[in-house]
Amino acid sequence: MEYLTASRAYNDVFDALGNRYRRRVLVALSERACCDGGAVSPAELAMDDEDPDELQTLLHHCHLPKLATKGYLERDPDGGRIRRGDDFEELEPFLAVMLEHGDEPPGDRTGAPWEDS
Repeated sequence: MEYLTASRAYNDVFDALGNRYRRRVLVALSERACCDGGAVSPAELAMDDEDPDELQTLLHHCHLPKLATKGYLERDPDGGRIRRGDDFEELEPFLAVMLEHGDEPPGDRTGAPWEDS
């Protein structure tokens, strides 16, 4: 039974990290832990070649609810800002490896781990 619980926890972590938009959100929350109460506006996460409104819609309807359901983030009641959830700590060891290796993750030298290769 303990194995099944651990297996489900790993599945949740890898599911959360399995999409570039979710990785981007989680990395931003990890990096902002010390400032602004750790809060992030989804609109701030758009890359130069992305439409911020489209990204915000995608995050709002797809990725943020998935992360919130797992307890990895909380959304302000008005939906404007997000911050770490109660279970964010489950992700921290994995995010630390990603951030430590930057654009050269272990075993793969193709690009930043929070972006698609």
